[in-house]
Amino acid sequence: MVPNYVKIVGKYGLLFFIFIAIGAITGVMVMNFITKPEEITVPDIKGKSIDNALAECGEAGINIRIAGKAFDTKIPLYHVISQSPEPGKKVKKGREIDIIISKGTIKAYVPDVIGKNLQDAEMLISEARLNLGRVLKVHSETYPDNVAIATYPAPGRDAPRGVKISLLISAGQFEKTYIMPNLSGLTENQAYNLLDEMGVKLGELRREYDSGKPAGTIVSQQPPYGYNIRSGEEVSLAISTGGKGTSVGKAVSGAKNVTKTAVKTYRSYTFTVPDAPKNRNVRVILISGNTTREIYNKVTPPGKLINLFFEVSGKTIMKVFVDGEVIAENNY
Repeated sequence: MVPNYVKIVGKYGLLFFIFIAIGAITGVMVMNFITKPEEITVPDIKGKSIDNALAECGEAGINIRIAGKAFDTKIPLYHVISQSPEPGKKVKKGREIDIIISKGTIKAYVPDVIGKNLQDAEMLISEARLNLGRVLKVHSETYPDNVAIATYPAPGRDAPRGVKISLLISAGQFEKTYIMPNLSGLTENQAYNLLDEMGVKLGELRREYDSGKPAGTIVSQQPPYGYNIRSGEEVSLAISTGGKGTSVGKAVSGAKNVTKTAVKTYRSYTFTVPDAPKNRNVRVILISGNTTREIYNKVTPPGKLINLFFEVSGKTIMKVFVDGEVIAENNY
């Protein structure tokens, strides 16, 4: 038979061990609660330099691990392209976040396409792994139509792969416009030489009787004197077969009234109408002795190229007026 004191000790001993176990479990739970790691909000370090990213994450109690590097056309060298976890996520203090660092852009070499036609220039730009940007056309006295004059960036420069290359393409020479000179009374050769200098073509030729004009001289013309004409257009002429007079340049022995034609001198003058916000009133006059002759008087847009051919006789002064002010004066 078990003594009573043994029963009492056993009973209270069991209770003691139960209390010890409960206290231990509670202590562990309390310690875990007290020592639970702090949660941190992941900062946004995309696009920032590696130095700034390290400093910002260090202040937040987060470590950085460089998980890789990649080329990027937008993110500069040694800046953060991406991060994991994403910004705004909650992580435990002391955790690492992975980042991808930019290796910068892949460089490409801008090819020299100057002097190439547009199709060849596009092909060379594409082969260099670059893209065609804006294509602008301008008139050029040097480069033929549809040929590259310049690029931006310039040839030979390094440029990020995929960047757009702008092209300046020739639109050919300006189409020259002239004021049709007065050919009446000129010899055929004089008229032909003058038309050739203007770059116009000889159109229909007619021979017609004119008692007032020596044989071989110009009777009429189309377009008429004073009209605009462009290089490459045609001019038709009517040439005198003569009347009772003698052909120009021929002397007849014993003839008392030989028809003579004075040699006429022609000059050319080219100028560009000065820039202005509106059209300009352009007037050109010739002063020879006491005679003043107007050879041009029109409202003309700024930037227009004007080509004039005119006859001079003796000492002649040419004056160019724009909106009533003399901008040029030449002596012939």
